Amino acid sequence: MKILNTNLIHPYTSQSISKQESNPLKPEKKGDSVTLSSGTKDLQLIQKGMETDSETTETRTAKVNELKNQVEQGTYTVNAEKTAGAVIDTLV
Repeated sequence: MKILNTNLIHPYTSQSISKQESNPLKPEKKGDSVTLSSGTKDLQLIQKGMETDSETTETRTAKVNELKNQVEQGTYTVNAEKTAGAVIDTLV
């Protein structure tokens, strides 16, 4: 008996080729990735805000020290209109 058709599909070689293409033991390298929760993102924003507020903190400390000196000396006066306006703004 003579076999004339030599272009037969070889199932064993086709399986080995497909295994090499998609090997589940060797995942594709896509690079590292990190996912942050919304709480972590909020904390990062707060931290960034605190770092940029260092100048504001210094000016606030100077203002508080000035007000302390005025209260100790008895020269501090309350602006009634400004206080009333701030109270109304918080209620509205």
